[in-house]
Amino acid sequence: MIIRLSICNLVFLLVFVHQQIQAQCTNADFESGSFNGWTGGRGTPNGNSGNIPGGCCPIFINQLLPTGGLTAPRHTITTPGFDPNTNNNLPYVAPGGNFSARLGAWQESFYSDVNPGPFPGSKSEMLEYTFTVDAATPLFIYQYAVVLEDPDGTNIHLPDEKPRFEIRVLNSSGQYIPNETCGHYFVTSDSNLAGFDVGVVTSSSIIHYKNWTTVGVDLTNYIGQNVRIQFLVGDCALGGHLGYAYVDAYCAPNGIVTQYCVGSNNIILSAPAGFTYLWSPGGDTTQTIYIDNPVDGTTYTCQLTSVTGCVAEMNTVIQPTIIHPYFSYEQSCSDFTITFSDSTVIENGSASNYTWNFGDGSGVVSNVVNPTHTYAATGTYSVIMTVTSQSGCSDTIIIPVVVVDNHMAVNTPSSICNGSETILQADGALSYEWSPSSSLSASSGNIVTATPNISTTYTVSGYFDNGCTQTETIIISVLPSPILSVNNASICPGSAAILQASGAVNYLWAPSVSLSSSTGSSVLASPSVNTTYTITGTDVNGCSGLTTAVVAVNPELLISVNSTSICPGSSAILQASGAVNYLWAPSVSLSSSTG
Repeated sequence: MIIRLSICNLVFLLVFVHQQIQAQCTNADFESGSFNGWTGGRGTPNGNSGNIPGGCCPIFINQLLPTGGLTAPRHTITTPGFDPNTNNNLPYVAPGGNFSARLGAWQESFYSDVNPGPFPGSKSEMLEYTFTVDAATPLFIYQYAVVLEDPDGTNIHLPDEKPRFEIRVLNSSGQYIPNETCGHYFVTSDSNLAGFDVGVVTSSSIIHYKNWTTVGVDLTNYIGQNVRIQFLVGDCALGGHLGYAYVDAYCAPNGIVTQYCVGSNNIILSAPAGFTYLWSPGGDTTQTIYIDNPVDGTTYTCQLTSVTGCVAEMNTVIQPTIIHPYFSYEQSCSDFTITFSDSTVIENGSASNYTWNFGDGSGVVSNVVNPTHTYAATGTYSVIMTVTSQSGCSDTIIIPVVVVDNHMAVNTPSSICNGSETILQADGALSYEWSPSSSLSASSGNIVTATPNISTTYTVSGYFDNGCTQTETIIISVLPSPILSVNNASICPGSAAILQASGAVNYLWAPSVSLSSSTGSSVLASPSVNTTYTITGTDVNGCSGLTTAVVAVNPELLISVNSTSICPGSSAILQASGAVNYLWAPSVSLSSSTG
């Protein structure tokens, strides 16, 4: 029985989390803890002598750097902490991340130590990220925070001499996209900068900083094209005041995210991050709006304005997210491992998470679409799969999963005697196939009789109802029968003869009448008539052989002799017949005892 459970979850989701988007903008957010995927550059003073600072104002990059050339202190991967120049109000890392990047050094001493001269701090740095705009994530979100040191009122600097920060969005030809107004941001240190706060104040300068700011760039019109994002920072041209920035970025889907589960009486609509907003109908100006008692089919429009003043418009039609969860499974033929395959269909949405309970007490597995699980034993398990959409809707299905034993057991007789038979048996499968079929009683079935006359290897294939097949081999060795030898004999009536057999270990004589014993290798035979004896000999392997021995009984002699009478003192001839040799007794008064 399959059970479905629908759950509507309207917990607000931060849709554009980094883990969901990095496939298209790998390490744009520095979450590998490195500059992998990024390149950069730096500017150095032009000669560092006289009054020609060079290298920063306007921001000037004269040395391009590969990934491996991006090193601290001018290019630094940051971990959680706070910037001391902002009175510890500015985090080193953008919200929601573990790593960000700092562009430029946050102390003039970092520069002067490695580059002494009249303008030790007049440096400039760049970070550049190039990627191909993907249709699934055409929105580029970047986050930046800026720290600019401004000379105090007694130390007048021209605007071109002050620290500054710049962002450029460029196509492959180096042109601003979609235009210079929308694809370019530039700010110079000043006491009246909008959105900037005051940090550390000294007798010669004031730190102005802008906390983390999120900006969205809609690149829908550039899908399939290469786009470059450049972040640049420059110090004071005279070398005494610093400028640096923190940056982070990621790619995201471009569209309004609707959080509306079937059966719900309210909706959450969320526009992409990094803009200002104007919703219609309603006139709301927040990134996210909440709608009670929604009417299916209603169209909502959001006008988005970037920090550079570019305007875009997005529409969405209200339709609930409906999840139809389902999965199939397949068992490994070698053990109790099950591979689950998701076939869920989601209307008006996409999946963000899967949770699995395999029904054997092993715990819940999350964030795996098609898991594999090994059970400890056969049985039927109620497997629970819950699918959650990007909008927070959930649905659950429970399907009984049957784990079977795909093992076929086979008896293994090792040898038989020539001329005998043996039973071959396989168990555990649904059907069986035996080969070679010659010398077998059948080619199918779990039990067959084998009568080979030579040693033979048999193969049995067992077929299971889940499509698995197991093949085993059985080797039957055929042992030869023992070769017996025994003597024949002839006797006179009433006498006996010894019969001696060899070639086996144990012997059985028949018929046993007129024999001294029915067993043993040697017996005494005293038949009264001609007799054929059958000897069965068994060797050490239990194999038997047969032979025969004949005892012939010669006929009894019929001897005749003449009788006579004589006078005293005379003699007579006695004549015997019927035999070959004769013995006369008593021999007294005979001319011979033989003849």
